[in-house]
Amino acid sequence: MAISWKTILAGTAAIAALGAGAWLVLRMEGEPPAITFPKEMHALGKSTAWGFVAADGKSGLRQVRAWVKQGEKSTTLFSEDFPGRGTKRREVQLTLDPKALGLADGAATIVVAAQDHSLKNFKGNSVFREVPVTIDTEAPRLDILSTQY
Repeated sequence: MAISWKTILAGTAAIAALGAGAWLVLRMEGEPPAITFPKEMHALGKSTAWGFVAADGKSGLRQVRAWVKQGEKSTTLFSEDFPGRGTKRREVQLTLDPKALGLADGAATIVVAAQDHSLKNFKGNSVFREVPVTIDTEAPRLDILSTQY
């Protein structure tokens, strides 16, 4: 019994379709990147060291961004794009100087965002983490109320 070229072509097409389907399933993973903060931060002084870690062990990081919001103002702190799927983890260390960033004393929010190389929804998985902070650049003052004690 001879196998026709149509049977061979149909079998090859079926194998290719299964391979493409498996590739898509692996590339369309739905787990977003993780963002962690090694050190908690509640306040920013005149110059504050701060950092975070963005990681995606499956499809790899596509981009990592950080910015600070205060009122209507938004200022970029960090921005990096990763063209290939090879970057699984990015540690970021920043020195935040509110005066240089044009921030006033008071409430602000630091936002960190990461996106991966997944094909889910044709744009990847995203995660946003917000950290509320208080900007306090004024040194404490001490007033002597009385010389009697």
